[in-house]
Amino acid sequence: MRLAHRYTSLAASAVLAVGALGLAACGDDDSDDGSVDATENDAENGVEAPDDALSISASDFEFSTDSLSADAGEVTVVFTNDDGAPHSFTIDDLNVDIDVSGGSSDSATFTAEPGVYEYYCTYHGTMQGTLEVN
Repeated sequence: MRLAHRYTSLAASAVLAVGALGLAACGDDDSDDGSVDATENDAENGVEAPDDALSISASDFEFSTDSLSADAGEVTVVFTNDDGAPHSFTIDDLNVDIDVSGGSSDSATFTAEPGVYEYYCTYHGTMQGTLEVN
């Protein structure tokens, strides 16, 4: 019985040590000016995106840009909603619909042929832009 208690104590100590290491690794990686780059924000929200991913956000009921460009082939878009209201990044012609609540991010990867595609927010029709694929 005493041996079982010893192993239980060792296991509990190991769990606590791993938890402490995990908390120590969770630092604030924001730059000095208070901004957070897209890949940091995506990692915080559980979104894994390739280095060449396109990033766009919604804030104050506007997209951060009204034009994006990408090379033909596989394209990844990371969409971050910085508002309290829900927003989407939708491209009908490419079957892309990233719908996120305030304060979160999500991504979509899709194949795009050369052309110009309209993106918009399904909640707010005035939020729109174009994706040019070369």
